[in-house]
Amino acid sequence: MDFVTILPAEVTLEIFETLDVKSLCKASQVCNNWRTFINNCDLLWKIKCKKIDKEDVESDVKEGLRWKAIAIRNYGVNGVKRKWEKGLFSCPKSFEELPGDHLGPLSVENWGNILEIEMNRDKITKRAA
Repeated sequence: MDFVTILPAEVTLEIFETLDVKSLCKASQVCNNWRTFINNCDLLWKIKCKKIDKEDVESDVKEGLRWKAIAIRNYGVNGVKRKWEKGLFSCPKSFEELPGDHLGPLSVENWGNILEIEMNRDKITKRAA
C-alpha cells in the first residue's frame, strides 16, 4: 500500500516534513506517486526554506525560483556553514585538506559568514589559552 494515495494530503505533508532536503530528493525516486507529491507540493518546500537564511531565500524569490529550487540550491550552502561552525573544515593546512564533495559555489556573503565564524573561533581559542 502506498500511503501517499491513501492518506489525506495534510497527513502526507506532515510525514514528508520530517525529512531533510537530501532525503526528500531520494524519497521522490521511490515511485511516481511520491515523486509527484514531493515535486508539486510547494508548501512542503516552503517549509524547508524556513530553515534557510532569510537573505538567501529573499534573493532567490526575487529571481523567480520555485520553493523546491530555493531549498535545493541553499541546502548545500547551509550544510557547509553548519559543518564549518562545528570545526570540521577549520584550519586547513592546504586546499587539498578541504573535502571537495562538500564545498560548492558559495556567494560572497556566505564566504563572509564563514570568515566571521573562523575569526570568532580564533578569539575563543585565544581566550581559552
